[in-house]
This record gives sequence, C-alpha cells and structure tokens, in this order.
Amino acid sequence: MLTDFLIATIAFLGLPLGVLLYFLAKEEYPPGKKYFLLLSRTSIIAIIIYLLFILLGNIELTEAILGTIITILSFYLTKKSKEAKITALSAALTIETLLIPSLIFIHNLANGTLISEKLKKYPYKSLAKLFIIFIVAFTILYFLKETLNLYLYYYTIGSLAYLLKE
Repeated sequence: MLTDFLIATIAFLGLPLGVLLYFLAKEEYPPGKKYFLLLSRTSIIAIIIYLLFILLGNIELTEAILGTIITILSFYLTKKSKEAKITALSAALTIETLLIPSLIFIHNLANGTLISEKLKKYPYKSLAKLFIIFIVAFTILYFLKETLNLYLYYYTIGSLAYLLKE
C-alpha cells in the first residue's frame, strides 16, 4: 500500500518539475510549446489505448452498456470541473501496472510546462492544491478499486478523452 502511494506521488511530481522546467528555460518555451502539447496528448492516448486493451478481455453486454454511460458522464463531468481533470489521472493510477504511472509522469511534466504561463504569481499554492486533490482522489479510489474496478476503467477513459480535447 505504501509503495502505491509512493508511485502516485512520483507520478504527480511531473507537474512541479514541468513548472520548474518552464521557469528555468523560459526562452525555450515558445518554440517548444507545440512539442509539450504533443507529448501531453500522446501520453493520454497511450493510457486510453492501454485501458481499452485491458477492457476488451473483460466485457459483457450489460457492463458494456453501463460502462458506456459512465464514460459519457465522466467526459462531461471533466468538462465542468477543473478538479475532475486531476482525479482522472488518480483513477488511472489505481490500475496495477508501472506503465500508467510513468505515462502520467510524462503527461504531468508536459502539462506542468504548459500551465506555467497561467501560474506566474503563486505556482506553489496551485500545485499544493492540485497535489491534495490528486492524493485524496487516489486514496478514495484506491480503497474502492476492488468494488468498482471495471467501472473505474470507464470513468478514466471518459475523463482522459476530455483531456485530449483541450
């Protein structure tokens, strides 16, 4: 259990490292912005594809119908709330594999660099708030993952699909 929280923390650390990267190399940001955006979207696509491969072996008709509804609802929930975006990454972390945390770290690194323009005054307050939301969501979902395992995949896919749209 402690290792899962350590992995979640390391995966989140991409965000502050991305902010640090922005502040250390501001002059390199404008030409590199398109590459950070590409890296962010590519990592989200890789997570979604991986989750879909996991789901293909476990789907029954009723679960597929309910899962589709959950995916659509999570897509619109993420659209309405900034905090829901970070919980989508927390939900993905509850899946037992090392591939997803590394992809989330890469996404957070690129995303931290991209959001740094908006966090010019107090980036540490914003990052602390996001970290608290990230860890609380991860903790709740970690303890509910046995009960909601399959539906957690659907929620994650729907939320991450919205992140691609941004």
